[in-house]
Amino acid sequence: MGKSLWKRLASLATAGCLAVAMLCTTAGAEETESKTYLALGDSISTGYRLTNPEQESFPALVADACNFTLDSEAQDGETSATLLEKLTSGTLAGNVANADVITLTIGGNDLMNTLYSYLAAQTGGLMTAEEIQAALQSGNTQVIATAAQVISGFAESAEAQAALAQFAGNLTGIVAAIETINPDAQIIITTQYNPYAYFAKQYGSMVSQAATISNAFEVGINALNMVIRTVAGDKCLVADAYTAFANAEQNPCNASVAMGMPPVIDLDFHPNAVGHNLIAETVKEVITGAQADADKALLESTVATLQAFLPKEPLEVSQSVVNTQEAAMVLAQQQVVAMLQPMLPTGMTATVAVTDFQAAVAGTAEVPAGTNGSFSVDITLEFNGMTAEVGAVPAVITAAAYTPPTEDPSEDEGNSSSEKEEDSSSTVEEDSSSESGEESSKVEEDSSSEADKGEASAPEKENATASPETGNSVNVIPYVVCVLAAGAFVVLLRRKAIVK
Repeated sequence: MGKSLWKRLASLATAGCLAVAMLCTTAGAEETESKTYLALGDSISTGYRLTNPEQESFPALVADACNFTLDSEAQDGETSATLLEKLTSGTLAGNVANADVITLTIGGNDLMNTLYSYLAAQTGGLMTAEEIQAALQSGNTQVIATAAQVISGFAESAEAQAALAQFAGNLTGIVAAIETINPDAQIIITTQYNPYAYFAKQYGSMVSQAATISNAFEVGINALNMVIRTVAGDKCLVADAYTAFANAEQNPCNASVAMGMPPVIDLDFHPNAVGHNLIAETVKEVITGAQADADKALLESTVATLQAFLPKEPLEVSQSVVNTQEAAMVLAQQQVVAMLQPMLPTGMTATVAVTDFQAAVAGTAEVPAGTNGSFSVDITLEFNGMTAEVGAVPAVITAAAYTPPTEDPSEDEGNSSSEKEEDSSSTVEEDSSSESGEESSKVEEDSSSEADKGEASAPEKENATASPETGNSVNVIPYVVCVLAAGAFVVLLRRKAIVK
C-alpha cells in the first residue's frame, strides 16, 4: 500500500531541501544585498573629457541603472602592463576581492603607444613618439598629413605584431590574477572601437586623410579585438563596444572638425557623452543577458533536482478528502505549493494544476471496496519571467468503502410483533379447522338427542371464545359454531318427520 499523497510530498520536500539549500542561500543574498561594481582600465573608464564624469561615464551609468555600488579604480593612461602589475603586486587585491562585477577597458593605450613609436620611426628620428602624440592631439595638419602617408602599414608591422603578442600575455595574466583573488567575480571586457569611423563618414570631405586614418585603425582594432575575444574565452563576458560605435547614429567620439579658417581638427579618440551611453547600454545588455543565463541555469538545476525526487508510482488520496475536481485543485495547490516553496531559491515560485481528473465511485453492497479515481498534479516553476515544467505527480483517489445501514431498534420490535401475530392467527385457524371436522363427524354418527348435541357444542364455543390469542381467529370461531348448530337442527327435524 503506497503512502498518502501529502506524506510522500512531504518526504520529497525534506530530501529536496538538502539538495538546493546552498542555492537558496546564495540567491537570497543576491536579492537583498547591492552588488559591488569595480571599474578597471584606462581613460575610457575614467570618463576623460566628460563635463561630469562622476555621472556621465559609462561605469557611473551602469552602476546607476543596475543599482550597483561603484568602485572605480581606472586610471588615465593605464596599459595592460601597468594594470597587471597592480593586480599581481596586491595593490588592487582588496578591491577585486569585494567586487561582484568587474569591467575592463584595456588595450587602447597599448595600441596607441606603439603607433606613436612606429610613426616616430617613420620620420627617421626627426620626431620622438611623445612629439608625434602631442602634434596629433593638437591637430597639427602637417603631422597629420605625414602620418596618413605611412599609417596604412602599421597593422602589419613588426612593432604592431609584438605589441599584440605582449597584450595577449598581459591580458591573460590580468584575468588569471582576478580569478585567483575572486573566482566568483563576473568579468566583462569591452572591445575596442574605431574612433575615426564616424569621423571619416562625417568629415571626409574636409579632411582628405580621414578615410586613410580610419581604414588603418580598422585593421589594427580588429586584430586587438581578436585577442580580447580569444583571451576572454568562456572565462569572461565581452561587451561589444566596437559594433555599437560602428552603428552609431551620432558621433560617439571627440574626434571632430571645428569649422573655421583654417578648420581645427580634433583627433581625440576618447568617447564623448554619446559614446559613454553606448558603452553603458552594451555593458548593461551583457549583465542582463548574463543574469538571464544564470537565472535559466538556476531554474533548470532546480527543476532537475525536483524531478529526481518526484515519485513514479501513483500517490493515494482519501475520497473523504478529495472527491471533486475543485477540492482536488484547492488541496493540491495548498499542500504541494506549501511543501515545495521552501525548496526554491529566493524569487522562484511554484504553481500547481490538477489535470486528467477522474472521480472515484463509492463502494456499494455488491462491490464493498468501491473503485479508484485519479488525477495528476502538474508542477510549474516561474523565475524572473521564465517558466519551466517540473512534471506531473500521478495520484489515485481511494473511494470510501461500503457501510451497511444501521438498523433501528424500534423498527425491529414492530416487525417482531407482526410476525408473532401472523403465527398466532395461523395456529388458531388450524386448530379451529380440526375441531370443526371432528365435531361434524360426531354429529352425523351420533344424533340421538338435541340436548346431547347442545352439550357438545357449548364447550367448543366456550373454548373458542375463551382463547387467549387475539386476531383474525376471534372472528372465525363464532362462524364455525353457527354452522354446527344449523346442522344439528336439520338432523332433529328429520327425526321428527320419521317418527310421525
